[in-house]
Amino acid sequence: MTTLALAIYLFASSSPPAPAEPQAVGEAREASRAYLLLSPGVVHILLDPGPSNQVGYQWGARAGYRWSWPSRFAFALGGRFEHALSGGSIPFGVTLEGGPLEYVYTCHDMRFQVEMMPGATFDRGRLFVHATLAAGYFLLATSSTFRGTTSLDGAHAPAVSPGAGLNYRVWRGLALGVHGGADLGWLRGYPVHAFDIELLAGWYF
Repeated sequence: MTTLALAIYLFASSSPPAPAEPQAVGEAREASRAYLLLSPGVVHILLDPGPSNQVGYQWGARAGYRWSWPSRFAFALGGRFEHALSGGSIPFGVTLEGGPLEYVYTCHDMRFQVEMMPGATFDRGRLFVHATLAAGYFLLATSSTFRGTTSLDGAHAPAVSPGAGLNYRVWRGLALGVHGGADLGWLRGYPVHAFDIELLAGWYF
């Protein structure tokens, strides 16, 4: 009996240990998460084909889910909302009793889009570097004032937004990032394009 127990012990101790989970698989599982990112906005440049471009302010939010694979390839799918504010005045070179004659306007550009972000993850999924392609609709609301009379106008059209960015989880799920891209749209046959740069802050769940 003692000999049989010793043989069983020697056989069990000589068995190879179970293979450990590859590091890349663990990293992929760590990187696959839902996210919510907010943008306080930095700069929004309306590329007006007229006499001048208009620099404005933009803010927004985006949310979705990011999948990752052991090859470091990652893919995020979600939705986003952006609101850009710009405006200016067009002088007519004429001065009346109430002051110079000019046309003053304010533009609200709001975009509702589905976006996909193919890219790669590094540092156990903490860093995500990606390209962006978003598609949806934008709503352009304009308030204009001329000679004391204010009028409102609104229109909507399809919009496509290519871009690129990165974000990094600095502590637990807290992430900071930056994103830049173009917003392409055609309103009533008139091109309404813009370029924007955003700072991002949010959470990976």
